[in-house]
Parts: sequence; C-alpha cells; structure tokens
Amino acid sequence: MRGQVDDATFQLLEKNAIDGKPVARTVLERVYKKAFARMKQVAKDLGKASYWDNEVIREYFVNRHNPMIARDPEYESAPESIRELCKTVTAKIVEKRDGFLIVKYGAGKTRVVGSVFVPEAKVGDEVILHYGFAIEKA
Repeated sequence: MRGQVDDATFQLLEKNAIDGKPVARTVLERVYKKAFARMKQVAKDLGKASYWDNEVIREYFVNRHNPMIARDPEYESAPESIRELCKTVTAKIVEKRDGFLIVKYGAGKTRVVGSVFVPEAKVGDEVILHYGFAIEKA
C-alpha cells in the first residue's frame, strides 16, 4: 500500500479522520486492499456474511491483525520503525497534551500518538494503538 495513495486521497482520509467523518467504504477498500482481504478471511472463519460486521472488524484488529501481517513479505521487509507502527498494541496513557497522548507499552516503549479517535481518553486509560493513533479505549 505504501506509495500507492495519491495526495487527494491522503488529504481526504486525513481530513475525515480529524473531523470525525466517515470515509466511503469503496475508498477504504481501495486504499487498504490487503487489510480487507484479511478481514474477508476472518469473516469466513467466523461464518459471517459481511466482513463489515463489527465482530469481524474487532476480531481482526484485536486478535488476528499482528499475526496475519507478520506473514506478509512486504511487512517483513519493511524497516523496524514501520513494522512497529503497523502493529496493533495496547498501551497505557501516561500524559495527555495538545491533542496527543504519550503512551507506554511493551517492554518500556514510549510513543506519542494522536488522540482524535479517543478525545475522552485520560491519563491512566489503556488504548489500542495503530499507526500513529490511539484508535479506541481498551
């Protein structure tokens, strides 16, 4: 996916994320083609008709995402910093400042992430991280 998103699509995704607006499913499926292929497999495994089912999406991101991406040759060849961003991890908020969260996770790792998806999160809460964002409270 890297390098395949044009500027207009990137700006649309960024603006909608910041404004809390949905993005058309067709756009998401085009941009995140590999993720949706994996979600379709999860839906099949769970016996769900739709890979847009909330149970499928949660199962994918919370339980299966990391092992599934680890088998992707593109992921394996990416720099460690990119591989770390791609993973979903649970982290504890240690500081909140100017729309960002400072979180700790794993073996003493610290990271700054955006809080746009969890504006209600506070110090001490646990959140799930993906790329540079806290995507939901854990």
